[in-house]
Amino acid sequence: MYYLIVFCNAIVLALMAMYIYENERRIKEISATHNKTGGQILDKRVAFHARLSTDVTLGSSQTVIFDDVITNIGSAYDFRTGHFTSPNDGVYFFASTFLKTGSSSSLHLQMIKNNDMISQGHAASGDFEAGSMNALVSLKRGDSVLVRHHAGSGIESIHGGWGFFSGYQVY
Repeated sequence: MYYLIVFCNAIVLALMAMYIYENERRIKEISATHNKTGGQILDKRVAFHARLSTDVTLGSSQTVIFDDVITNIGSAYDFRTGHFTSPNDGVYFFASTFLKTGSSSSLHLQMIKNNDMISQGHAASGDFEAGSMNALVSLKRGDSVLVRHHAGSGIESIHGGWGFFSGYQVY
């Protein structure tokens, strides 16, 4: 019985030593980051949500600029250009919802990563039909994601106040 107690105590001491070692390593890592940033810990959280404020008539491949920014944690979405630029490598989720105007026959939009289409959405003909699209995509720092009008769709209109573009870093 005595040997069992000694063995259990040895295991507990080994686990405690591992715990202390890991915490000391983490403290050194945080301190190094703290020193490199002039005393600020960098926050890598990224999320945005923006709304289209007015009706827009779109030409071929025209970027939709969601100009009313509601949330922009990490400042990665640019309301002047409509581009999201990834500040970190990682996996991101994006979504867009939209409503075509009554005067437009239909509406065709694409979600673009750099120059490649990663999702597309369509609002059918009829009065004020809605569409949506989303994508889960791996990005490198500096990659760009935007929503644009589908090339070759002719002139179509998107209803302001009912169009949104959102995204966030999953990990």
